[in-house]
Amino acid sequence: MTLTRSKSWVAYATSIWMVVFAAAHIYSALGGYYAISSDPGTNNIDSVEVAADIIVSIMCLAGVFVSLAAVRSWGILVPRWIVLIPAWVGCFLLVLRGGAGGIDQMMRVSGILPYGFFGSSGSVYVIWAGRFFDAYVMIGAILLVTTTRIYLRRTRK
Repeated sequence: MTLTRSKSWVAYATSIWMVVFAAAHIYSALGGYYAISSDPGTNNIDSVEVAADIIVSIMCLAGVFVSLAAVRSWGILVPRWIVLIPAWVGCFLLVLRGGAGGIDQMMRVSGILPYGFFGSSGSVYVIWAGRFFDAYVMIGAILLVTTTRIYLRRTRK
């Protein structure tokens, strides 16, 4: 299947999304602060968070490979399962995290759970940082699902 420019931009956007997401998690693993669940200066980093940041970074870098395989000529040479397993896992995790974030935001806005599922600070800063993060994750989910569909159609026999 010939890939048109109108479809290939999605895979490149997915790659960029993955790189930015990995960079944020690498920054966090190295002790940086990007303030998703706490106010500035109140973040307590522990080894579990660092490990999670490293795992997410590795997964995102694998996501760059997956998204480029959908549109680059070498992508059809790679066995489908090597691309599809991480693609489907990534789709599942991003949709799950994005959906949970959306539900968490609805619970906060409605007043049912003013501090969300995880009891984070109710400050305006944390609320808006969380909304931005949740939206960013949903954008990533949409991009990766679309890129995976492009790959599936391109490699269909």
